[in-house]
Amino acid sequence: MAIASWFMGEHLDNWDIMSSLVIAGGTICTVIFADHTSPSFGLADLEALYGQPQMAVYMIAVPTVMLIHAAVVYCVSAWNLTTPNPEVPAYAASFLKISEEDHDPMNWARAEVIGWAGLGGLLGGQSVLFAKSLMELVKAALKGDVSAFGTFFPYGILFLMLGCLYCQITSLNAGLRLYDSLSVVPVYQ
Repeated sequence: MAIASWFMGEHLDNWDIMSSLVIAGGTICTVIFADHTSPSFGLADLEALYGQPQMAVYMIAVPTVMLIHAAVVYCVSAWNLTTPNPEVPAYAASFLKISEEDHDPMNWARAEVIGWAGLGGLLGGQSVLFAKSLMELVKAALKGDVSAFGTFFPYGILFLMLGCLYCQITSLNAGLRLYDSLSVVPVYQ
């Protein structure tokens, strides 16, 4: 935070400080209360974990939240909501209750920051999940169990991981291209 403000000349405000404190607090709680054991998983274990009902809910909820972030970014950009004179279609203006007298471009800019950075963060989380799954299979293969690589499962995980990494970097860069790092990075983390 201090380095970005000093080195890049970005303005530091209360929003940046609060965001950074929330992230630091969440990180500290995660480290303190997390399970510190690291069990090993083979192909059957991972397939069983991915087949759990909780994972089905997760696999529906996360892409839904990603689509919401992408829709916000698309609408803000397509309708020029960050400008004083947006081009909002009539159906959307009535649905979103957007009128010229209460239109605040800063609120829409904040929504776009949250959209880009949140999408990048969600994709980053998925890439970590897929990387961990793939590394568990590689670890099992190094111990002599190469049977997993005779199935589609690890290659599907590899494809998803690479796709998430590409989309993560793309959305993060798009957010950084439009807004300063003090706004984007805390939401991304």
